[in-house]
Amino acid sequence: MRSGKMCGLLMKAFLAVLMLFVTAAAMEMEVYDEDDLAYAIDEKCKNIILKGEYIPLDFLDQVVIDFDTVLNLNGNKLFSYLQITNGAQVTIKNGGFTAAGDPIIEVCGSDDEERPTVLILENLKIEASRGIQINNDGYTRVEVNNTEMQALSYHGWCLQISNAVEGNAGVDILVDGGDLFSAQGYVIECNGDAEVSIKNAKLGGAAGILMQAGSLTMENTALVTENNSTNPSIPTNAIAFTPAANAAHVILTLGPGNQISSKSGAIFHIVPMAQGSVTAQIAITGGTFIAENGHPLFSALERIEKVVEISGGSFPGISPEESAALAPCLSESITIDEDGNVAAKPQEPGVIVIHPNEENQTQSNPGTGAPINAIGQWLWSIVCWMHSQVR
Repeated sequence: MRSGKMCGLLMKAFLAVLMLFVTAAAMEMEVYDEDDLAYAIDEKCKNIILKGEYIPLDFLDQVVIDFDTVLNLNGNKLFSYLQITNGAQVTIKNGGFTAAGDPIIEVCGSDDEERPTVLILENLKIEASRGIQINNDGYTRVEVNNTEMQALSYHGWCLQISNAVEGNAGVDILVDGGDLFSAQGYVIECNGDAEVSIKNAKLGGAAGILMQAGSLTMENTALVTENNSTNPSIPTNAIAFTPAANAAHVILTLGPGNQISSKSGAIFHIVPMAQGSVTAQIAITGGTFIAENGHPLFSALERIEKVVEISGGSFPGISPEESAALAPCLSESITIDEDGNVAAKPQEPGVIVIHPNEENQTQSNPGTGAPINAIGQWLWSIVCWMHSQVR
């Protein structure tokens, strides 16, 4: 009796260990060819490690990934194009990725705010006709970290936020580090309502950023555009700001540490606002902006004061005409000096300015140069007035 019970316990233990091995196998798989990779995707393996140097996968069909996985290219190269969908959380890292497909990765959103579709790219080198297309049809997060990407087709792009321009506030894109290049189009197209952050990166190619909807913040990033094409339909500006009529908002913030230049056209191309209630703004808080080869900073100066706000930055080589046109875009306390730098306006000597809404402001005595407390000066003037009334 005891022997039978012991055998039963041993059998249960054996089955438990066997299940552990089966589960581990389903969790991780090393792949050496396209058949292995197809099997790993069919089995929804959580960790897929490429061992073959070059693996083509269903290059005529888009491969759908709708489960959580880490695809570690392990220094190898994958030929495929993918669709990430249905709230899947996917990381692709450490290798080369190429395809003739268009785009190389399509990201479809999730209906569940608590379970967005997530794509994380790390330490990749991507070559494709077009890069990452974010469909903007649900909750989505995309991170591009330390990745090189080249979009080579006609009007190709590295990142495109597409489709809906209103009503979806659940799309977040972060680019941190790396080098994104578009040979014949914009590097980034913001056509949908998304929140985009770019930092510590290098962007370049024929044209830079197209802003039609959403918001984009950029800092510590180099954006250099040079369009060598003779095709007039290919864009040439570093930044094209053309708000869509039904966009919820279009906001571009250019912060400190940016180096932005254009060799084949104006840095900024702004379409005047005629769309009524659209909130559209370009906020320049820092960075250096250089238009080369005689090109202007702005393609047109008409009504830019309604869109552009400047509180910092440097504009070497800016013309006197453009500098004067930008005056309404500056706050009252700053100006653009003769070297093109945003600087504080010089104070007139002997003038005391009292700020009634600010406490404890300190000004200088016109006679001695000693500091004068604005509130003290105000109180002293009251005392003097009362004394004159007594007399």
